Amino acid sequence: MKNISVSTKIIISTYEDENRPGSFGPGIVYLLNGIKETGSMNQATKEMNMAYSKAWRIIKEAETMLGFKLLERYTGSKGSTLTKEAEDILELYEEIKREIDAAANNVIKKYQSK
Repeated sequence: MKNISVSTKIIISTYEDENRPGSFGPGIVYLLNGIKETGSMNQATKEMNMAYSKAWRIIKEAETMLGFKLLERYTGSKGSTLTKEAEDILELYEEIKREIDAAANNVIKKYQSK
């Protein structure tokens, strides 16, 4: 059998239905990391080929679901930065993903060695 590995898709939600607007998953993680790197939601959306209006909708839905702000928004051309809560949930998301991926890959290794 070929070597197989697993990469999971994690969704954090306060709703039972993870497809409801406001779920926190790979898309918003990618967006927030882009904002963190560029200091600008506009620049991050351009690099992602995402409509700026869609990015705002995703951010607002996640903020509503989570109950806290994800971005500090500055007027003019000063850009945006992540809030402490956004940094914390990104860290939590990445830690959950690492641990679940590792566990899933351990299961695969167990079955590949049979």
